[in-house]
Amino acid sequence: STQDPKLSLRMVELIRKKLGDDAMIRIDSNQAYSLATARQLARPLEELGVRNWEDPVATIEEMRELRRHTSIPFSTHNIDIARAMELKVPDAFVGNPTAHGGIARMLRFVGACEHTGIDYWCYSGDTGIGSACYLHLCSALG
Repeated sequence: STQDPKLSLRMVELIRKKLGDDAMIRIDSNQAYSLATARQLARPLEELGVRNWEDPVATIEEMRELRRHTSIPFSTHNIDIARAMELKVPDAFVGNPTAHGGIARMLRFVGACEHTGIDYWCYSGDTGIGSACYLHLCSALG
C-alpha cells in the first residue's frame, strides 16, 4: 500500500483483475492510514477479497476500532501479545528473532501464539543470516 488510499485501492483492484478471484491477496499499509482513512478503505478491500491487512493503522487500539468495520484479518509487527489477547486483535503477528531477542525467545513467543490462537509468520525483509534462520525454523517447525 501507499500513503495515497486511492492509489493503493487501485493497485489492489488491478492485482485482483490480473490474478483472478482465486489468488490470495495480503496487503501491508505500514501504519500509513488514519483510522478514518482505513475505515473508508475497509469495505472496498473486503469486496476485493483481501485476506490479510498488515498494520492498517498505527496502534492495536485503532486496529480494534477498525475491526468493527471489516472482517479482514489483521496482522502487525507490534508483538505485544498480552495487549492483543485483551483487545482481540490482531489475528497474526509478524516477527523475527531480533524483535524477540533471539531464537529461543521467538520460539516461546510462537508457542504462546499457538496457545492463544493468534497466527504468526516471519518478517520477510531480511537477507542472509535472517533468511537462513527463518528457513531453518520453518523447516524444523512446519
